[in-house]
Amino acid sequence: MSSRLLSVLILVWVVGMFVLLYLYFFVHYTSTLVVRANVSPYTVELYAKSVAQSTFHSCPLSECQIGPISPVDYTMTISSEWYKSITQSISIAPKTTQSLELDFQKDTTLKKIERVTQQEEPESGSWSTTVADIPSISPQERIQQIRRERNFDFIIQSDQGDDIWVRRISSTLEVYYLGGEQEIYIWGFDAISRDIRVLPVRESDYLGLIVGSDTYFYNTVSQSLIELDLVPEIRYIKPWNTSSEFVFISDIGAFEYSLETWVFEYFYLFRDFVFVGERYIGVIYDDEEQKKRNYNLEENSGNLIISYDPDTQERYILYSTNLDITEIFIRDEQVFFMAGGEGYVLDNY
Repeated sequence: MSSRLLSVLILVWVVGMFVLLYLYFFVHYTSTLVVRANVSPYTVELYAKSVAQSTFHSCPLSECQIGPISPVDYTMTISSEWYKSITQSISIAPKTTQSLELDFQKDTTLKKIERVTQQEEPESGSWSTTVADIPSISPQERIQQIRRERNFDFIIQSDQGDDIWVRRISSTLEVYYLGGEQEIYIWGFDAISRDIRVLPVRESDYLGLIVGSDTYFYNTVSQSLIELDLVPEIRYIKPWNTSSEFVFISDIGAFEYSLETWVFEYFYLFRDFVFVGERYIGVIYDDEEQKKRNYNLEENSGNLIISYDPDTQERYILYSTNLDITEIFIRDEQVFFMAGGEGYVLDNY
């Protein structure tokens, strides 16, 4: 046998072995991966480190069948628009069909609200602060004018424009509420060592009054005053599920209050929160180390904006921030945060 013929036979044998190995490991020995996700469409990238090769697969439906694929170890990255990408390792066994369940979470952001002037056109989603009528005198001048004309000692103005007027008579502080142009007498308080603060309630007829160490709830329509049995210092108040339910936000946490039962209940999950749809959205602050440990969140730094479903008890992090969040509220079905005097809106939650 000539050497040339021998070389040809050896080459044919080598090629044949490669073909057989390919057919065995990449055709006969292959597997199928079935991916089921809670969203669609999405894409799957499979990176096989052993061969340094990536393959990409488009999945138009929530259930996606990928195959045939080689039975090796992969790093899998799954992506979908508006959702956080998922990266995880997976080992594919030979000649099997493996299933994988995926739960995408929305890629939530916290957007600062840009304040606009009267000459500017507000962008979509912006919080317009244009003013139609500019007063001829400043608020400070107006307050001084009222004090002189009506003999009030001082006037307290809340952030929502509610005016509480106070007149000191002997050892009594007479407190009035300005309803339109009418002075409505609220109550006479002992004036000894007492400061007065006003806590407005968003989109409500109520005002909170802090007189010294005592807390009161005043209805500006019925003109009724309720003394509340609450010790912690209140930062602000907001309406809750019904017209008779409110949440009092204090430095030590949140308290739910009902005008029907006159009972405060401490809300242990969050120091501040709102209820959207069927879930809570609240903040676990960076200094709440024990709470982070309780919820297995100790590896996450910063103030964590959390979504929590009370029915399933499912919770996950929507966003992490170093902003000093002081208030959360809902307006026009959007969730807003206040921090450092600026407004932020939670987007894509």
